[in-house]
Amino acid sequence: MRQEYDSLGEVQLSDDEYFGISTARMLAVVDLCGPRIPQLLAVNVVRVRQAQAIALGQSGVWTDVLSESIQAAAERLVADEAFFATQLRMCSLHGGGARSLVANIDEVLANVALQLQRKSLGEYHWVAPLMRLDSGFSAQQVCLIALHISLSQLFEELATRLTEAVSLLQSLAQELSGHATVAQMDYQDVKITDLGSGFACCAEGLGRIQRQVYWYRAELLRLWSENPDVFRCLQGLLGIDCEQDETGRDFPVGSDLYLGLSGLVKTAAGLLLQFCNELKRQVCLSKEIEWSKRIASPVFNPAGREVFAPDTICQIVFHIIGCDATVTAAATSGNNAIVHSFPQIATCLLNSVQQLSVAVDLLIKNCLIGLRGNSEAGLAAVVNTPLQAEKLISLIGYERAVQVARIAALTEKPVHTVVLRMKLLNEEQVAKLFTHPPVTNANINEE
Repeated sequence: MRQEYDSLGEVQLSDDEYFGISTARMLAVVDLCGPRIPQLLAVNVVRVRQAQAIALGQSGVWTDVLSESIQAAAERLVADEAFFATQLRMCSLHGGGARSLVANIDEVLANVALQLQRKSLGEYHWVAPLMRLDSGFSAQQVCLIALHISLSQLFEELATRLTEAVSLLQSLAQELSGHATVAQMDYQDVKITDLGSGFACCAEGLGRIQRQVYWYRAELLRLWSENPDVFRCLQGLLGIDCEQDETGRDFPVGSDLYLGLSGLVKTAAGLLLQFCNELKRQVCLSKEIEWSKRIASPVFNPAGREVFAPDTICQIVFHIIGCDATVTAAATSGNNAIVHSFPQIATCLLNSVQQLSVAVDLLIKNCLIGLRGNSEAGLAAVVNTPLQAEKLISLIGYERAVQVARIAALTEKPVHTVVLRMKLLNEEQVAKLFTHPPVTNANINEE
């Protein structure tokens, strides 16, 4: 055990706890188990601190020993994610905003640096400049810069996966364009179209999302820095193409950027939800699409029509919608909402972007690859739809055609069968009007 002191008194900490007295006091007020701070965000906070240590060491403000120990401690935390995760005790639901998170990370960084200097944990006077880094970057600045870097990294990955998905969807749209099908627009509104139109529509939508992703990534990489040396060190550490924002924007930025970003991710998720629901219908019900990966296990369905991958994507979409609702509520909760609710907003934004990348990857690998159309099933769906009654209007009138359509829908019989049984047209007329399949008395008796 070790003791740490502040103006309020003494706190005891175990030797394997690398966070310090500030974090311990916050946990004494509220200690709960909630959603974890994303590891990527914590790592990038450490990278910002490391860039400061490099710049201050090069300028002579810090001694070489202090600068090098902080840099080495940062590298250890980045390399040993499992250890770092055990020391991140502030979850996304804790109060205190950005200050709580930065205090937790700074104490861990300081104690690791002390250990590397072969000094006792908690002897912060040896690394006192680290604990006063707010003179260069405030806790809010550190967190927001780390958030922007993290989001830009995830957006780069997302853009790559969207490019692959759009290419596959366009290829499938062209391949399936000759397969007729019945598209259900909503509960009662249906139309005859081709099987590839849904794939083309999804490709177009994801293409628009991809272009907006690039725009948001450019906005995210306009970072604030009052110290050009720190900024250059940060660029070198991360290898990112960020630019220093010298326009004098208010800091921290307004919530519009984060609300727009969250809304974009939710829109993309909605496109995936609509596409996957239609894909499940075409695989399981109309069987217009043959898909070797649909079978999960005979334990769930001996018929083998389970489609776990689209179901999984749908669950991810529901999670993203929840994240967007949280970001919207938190970001509009009052003045400086971004600062006060930073851990929650950052966690939801990062998780939703990361989960969208996972969903797009699942779409590519587990849904689109190996998919092929069943033209016979699609043709049967077209033949059997009550929409075929439209062909009768010129011969029997609109009202009688509507009556035939209703009977066909209620009895689940093809329109040509209903027309023959009602003796509205003869076999020759029906055969000319409905060319697929040929209509005969034998067909009618079978139906």
